[in-house]
Amino acid sequence: GVFEVPSPKVEALSAVGAGDSFLAGMVLALTSGKTPREAFVFAMAAGAAAVLHIGTQLCKREDADAIHAALMAEMSGAGPL
Repeated sequence: GVFEVPSPKVEALSAVGAGDSFLAGMVLALTSGKTPREAFVFAMAAGAAAVLHIGTQLCKREDADAIHAALMAEMSGAGPL
């Protein structure tokens, strides 16, 4: 299947660690029992959260959770995950 997820709207200060954070978010969500679609949305939030900080640090959970909540609100009219 195919589904669309809007690009998170964040101010990117770095691109370092975005892919690693995406993967970590995906693994965390999948091992927490989320569906692949739900996990993908959280992974996007985690990747976006990583670019909020200058340097090499990975995402912070509170940033990923906030971005995830914003994505879910934006997608609320797009049908069920």
